[in-house]
Amino acid sequence: VVGHGVSAELQERHAAFHRRFFQLSDEVKQRLALSEKSPVRGYFGRGGEDLDQVMDLKDGEAPKQKARTDHKEALDSNGAPWSRPKGGFVAEVFGQPSRFPEEEDLPGFGETMDEYSGAM
Repeated sequence: VVGHGVSAELQERHAAFHRRFFQLSDEVKQRLALSEKSPVRGYFGRGGEDLDQVMDLKDGEAPKQKARTDHKEALDSNGAPWSRPKGGFVAEVFGQPSRFPEEEDLPGFGETMDEYSGAM
């Protein structure tokens, strides 16, 4: 993508912080794990995302999760923190704020993510 006006320096700093995030210890990353309270904003490790998002229901049987496993880890953040979606529970969940590591764990991460989101 070109012509967006985001400086090369900010793009590089943003990417470098993401690389540094994934080098943090599992303990630090797990503090940001997806949860009932925050089901889409936060961290998930390898195998932590259901790729199928499809459940089988046959003749009253319990739902069975599909077998495909995801092999990535991710930090899902809200790229548009100013957005206030409407539409009930799903909109509310996706409108939740980003969750970042504590400043002492990765100084400058949150500030850079917010700056990048604002520039985009």
